[in-house]
Amino acid sequence: MSAFPPRVYYTCSYVPPEAIWAAGCQPVRLLPDGPAPGECDAYLPRDFCPFVRAAFWQLHRMGEPAAVVLTTCCDPMRRLADVLQHHRPELTVLLLDLPRERGPRGQERYAAELERLQSSLSAWAARSGRTGLAPGSGRTLAQATGTFDRLRHLLRAARGAMPAPAFHRLLRHLLTCHPEEALTLLETGRGVAAPGAHAATEAAAPGSTEAGGAAAGAPGVMVITSHPVDPHALEVIEKAGARVVAEDSCLGERLLDVAPGSRDAGELAHAYLERPPCPRMELPGERLAYLEDLACRGGARGIIFLALKFCDNLSYDLPWISGRSLPVLLLEADWGVSSSGQFLTRVQAFVETLLPE
Repeated sequence: MSAFPPRVYYTCSYVPPEAIWAAGCQPVRLLPDGPAPGECDAYLPRDFCPFVRAAFWQLHRMGEPAAVVLTTCCDPMRRLADVLQHHRPELTVLLLDLPRERGPRGQERYAAELERLQSSLSAWAARSGRTGLAPGSGRTLAQATGTFDRLRHLLRAARGAMPAPAFHRLLRHLLTCHPEEALTLLETGRGVAAPGAHAATEAAAPGSTEAGGAAAGAPGVMVITSHPVDPHALEVIEKAGARVVAEDSCLGERLLDVAPGSRDAGELAHAYLERPPCPRMELPGERLAYLEDLACRGGARGIIFLALKFCDNLSYDLPWISGRSLPVLLLEADWGVSSSGQFLTRVQAFVETLLPE
């Protein structure tokens, strides 16, 4: 048994970290720090998903032996698997076939994929000689699920006590931690002191300014994006005079709203596919009803779409949301580039339209 289990990087919220943890590996959410440099053009074209380019560049420069779990959530992710296998053959790349349907057939297919994932990672960890499990012992999927059920419970509590930018900085830190370390940070309350999270758990007094930059009484907005939301973008939105009261992203409600208690791959597939659907799933009517309910519960007066350039998934949402009762602002940017003056100016102009006359 190694005190430092091998790391497995994953890019999609439909990949259960429970399955990775049960295989004796440490799940690490891949969240690139910024846009890929120009050198990446030799591997992937410029007019390509900026998140995939940034993810490839981080993995390409990685020195440690690692495994990467991707899904068929979009064509750029499939191409990422191809490029990694060609240019970094020493990396173990696993591509999960993510079904679009959430019914029994889709759940049966995904359960088989999750069983394949856990089996492949267990064998890879054993070959690496750095498995996080003692010889002769095992960590059942039910035990791994218990760990992440507890993590999600504590994260939901933290989300309700922190401004959105601070919560997402904390979340990003915890998603790259050893799961037991993340649990300790949250259970002891030291999680709010994680890098960039700030001690911002107390509600702001009337008329004051929260750590996220939004004054109490500012108009509430819902942020929708198909990728992990950038804390810098949330800070700019609150600096512009709005409050982020609801959010749908790859690190939002979909990450935390997983039914607890899964004991096997079938129950885990059911729990993950029955969460609030992402834009990629073939449930436009159900997703629209979910987004409208999310905005209503948060008291949002407007919607801000943070669209990643060359990303098709979010464009599935826009026709359904535009023209509804709430005003919509569409902002398009590269990965990790959301703090420009133009970005702030456009959000400020939008926020002014939400203020009572």
